[in-house]
Amino acid sequence: MTFPTPLPGKPTPAHPAGKSPMQIAQELADAAMAASEDGIRAAMEVSQRAVDAAAEAARRADEAAEQAVQRAAEANAR
Repeated sequence: MTFPTPLPGKPTPAHPAGKSPMQIAQELADAAMAASEDGIRAAMEVSQRAVDAAAEAARRADEAAEQAVQRAAEANAR
């Protein structure tokens, strides 16, 4: 007596999710890759914001230094 082969996608005692271990492993790998890509994208955004903030801080520091030089020049001229 032979038993019928279950159709793909139907749960069986050997494959309770209705998927082979290889299918499950592939889905887990795909999910991990997607999560990794999302993490990389988020890190890049944070990094870009940090670069932008540093550039703004440097610009403000340059302005402050320029004003200090002007004030010093004005004070020496008096």
